[in-house]
Amino acid sequence: QGRKIYAQTKWREPDSMVLAGYIAEGLKFYKPQVCFIEGGGLGGPIIDRLYQLGWGDVVIEVNPGVKLKETEECMNHRSKWWNAMRDGLKEGMELPEDPELDNQLAMVEYSYNDKMQLQMQKKEDMAYSPDRADQIALTFCQGNVIVSSKDAMPLEMPVMGCV
Repeated sequence: QGRKIYAQTKWREPDSMVLAGYIAEGLKFYKPQVCFIEGGGLGGPIIDRLYQLGWGDVVIEVNPGVKLKETEECMNHRSKWWNAMRDGLKEGMELPEDPELDNQLAMVEYSYNDKMQLQMQKKEDMAYSPDRADQIALTFCQGNVIVSSKDAMPLEMPVMGCV
């Protein structure tokens, strides 16, 4: 049996400090061993606030746009995480009943660059951002073994991803 993804929460809150509070409440409730958060845009201040609140041992900043070596199978981190998520789905990962998530998983296209690396469709080329699908992909930040940047020890689930 593969991973199980539980219900996702979506907030439309422009205040990063309020969002950090919501995420901190989720961290208290779910008690994940690690929470990956995109560091760009609104994510930077949220990460800073969560560190201030004492979540520095759980919260890890990630950047999906970082390009990988030309010898890698995928062009960047986002492509690598989506590729791992696809493998997780093939291995039986359970998803919640969520038509919006289903649409987002189906809407993202992929192609290969001139180096034959997998690349996912850019968010700016989509009708809207697939945040729910990206949130699940974030749980695959280090492939199927999640590794803490602090001690490089394998961690077990649960894992949170915030976009």
